[in-house]
This record gives sequence, structure tokens and C-alpha cells, in this order.
Amino acid sequence: MTAASRTIDLSVTGMTCASCVSHVEKGLQALPGVQASVDLVNASARVLAPDTVSRSEEHTSELQSRFGIS
Repeated sequence: MTAASRTIDLSVTGMTCASCVSHVEKGLQALPGVQASVDLVNASARVLAPDTVSRSEEHTSELQSRFGIS
């Protein structure tokens, strides 16, 4: 049985090149069960995450400091 998942759309600031996109995608996908697609032009990320991954203040703060994600 597959765990329930949800799609989360995030705003990403500070990306200037394809290397930035790759860095953010790899960082997001390092979270267990997470798949991510990052768009440089729209400064956004679409994340498919298991319901067990929260968007708590703690996680949000870490993502903001590491990748400029909100």
C-alpha cells in the first residue's frame, strides 16, 4: 500500500541559474519520500510529499535559510 501524499507549491527566491535549480531540487529530495520539481523562471518548486512530512515552522525556517524557500 502506498502512503498518502500531497502536493505543496513553494516560492523560491535567489535562484539565478540551472545549478541553483539542481541544488534546491537535491536538497528537497533529500527529505524521505519527497519528489520535487523546481522552476527557475517562475521561482517556484512543486513538491510531492508524504503526509508525514510537515510544513512546520521548524522545517520552513530550515528551508528558508538553506534555499530561500517560503
